[in-house]
Amino acid sequence: MEVNDINDINTLIAAGEHEQQDFKYRIDNPSKIAKTLCAFANTSGGRLLIGVKDNGVIKGIDPEEEYYVVEAAAQRFCRPEVQFSYKICADPKDSKKLVLIVFVPESAQKPHKVLVEENKWLPYVRIEDETLAANRITVGVWMAQQNPIKRPDILTDKQLDLLRAIHKSEPCSISFLYKQVKLQKRQIDQLLVLFILWGLVRQDIFKESVSYSCMDVQKIDW
Repeated sequence: MEVNDINDINTLIAAGEHEQQDFKYRIDNPSKIAKTLCAFANTSGGRLLIGVKDNGVIKGIDPEEEYYVVEAAAQRFCRPEVQFSYKICADPKDSKKLVLIVFVPESAQKPHKVLVEENKWLPYVRIEDETLAANRITVGVWMAQQNPIKRPDILTDKQLDLLRAIHKSEPCSISFLYKQVKLQKRQIDQLLVLFILWGLVRQDIFKESVSYSCMDVQKIDW
């Protein structure tokens, strides 16, 4: 495995961990790293710097050994398999300290899921600098994008009731909508997926919460 000349390794590290970048000192658990790979693929892509501590200090690793763990994670613990590329670079101050940089593009095959225990697969997303389990609305949007339903010219009364509830109290949580709207939880979930797909509602995901707000309200015939 060749060492690439990446002069901006320190620039990458200086940016810290964020939605599209994560540091790992080394990989001990392929299932755990599979969560990061899937999260990058399910969100907007990202890169994994292996051989770098959380504080940005380059400790170095055996890149070949770490590569095979990443490969096993992508192939055996991710479904569908996550595609990635890689580069190896050296610490500019110590050429013996090597860093494996794994690049994961955003996938068109969402959702990618991780084998977390026997016969149990879960999808993950990347939010800020953390890898989190994807909520059911996000998964529903991914699934709906595979066979999108065209927005009707006229919305139904049930659809308008839900939109009014969101618009009146935005940003609001899904638990608020469950209490305020006289529809079954399953129906609210399904409508939220459609509204997001149609560009009528925005889902904002944070580390501790998820909220919903209306978009393009001028285009809605209330």
